[in-house]
Amino acid sequence: MKNENGQTLVLFILILPIIILILSLLINYAVLSSKKIELENNIKSALEYGLNLKINSEDETKVLTNNEIKNKLEYLLKQNIEYDKLNITVNETNITINLTKKIDSFLNIIPSINNKLNISYYGEIMDKKIRVERR
Repeated sequence: MKNENGQTLVLFILILPIIILILSLLINYAVLSSKKIELENNIKSALEYGLNLKINSEDETKVLTNNEIKNKLEYLLKQNIEYDKLNITVNETNITINLTKKIDSFLNIIPSINNKLNISYYGEIMDKKIRVERR
């Protein structure tokens, strides 16, 4: 009978990098998903705030211009989240927010993994009701 105790150790050492890679990918996916949900919630809140400003400014004596609403939304988003690129478009009945953010990860050394989030939301006012949707 031959001593086969070393074969299990060699097999484990060969499989260990694959297991570590799979666990790293799962952790990276979880971090990206969490950041994406956080960004989306902040964008939706800012969008609803901007649309409420449009509705309320129509009822009051001081009407906010589209540029003033855009500046308020930019300030609000800048206070709550960090981003690489932000584009806000404010029209008479709708607001569009496009945001890009690169998420730092320990898997940045792998070039094929995309850690950039592009999020776009659109909100509009219809009969004094707010509708927000993802684009």
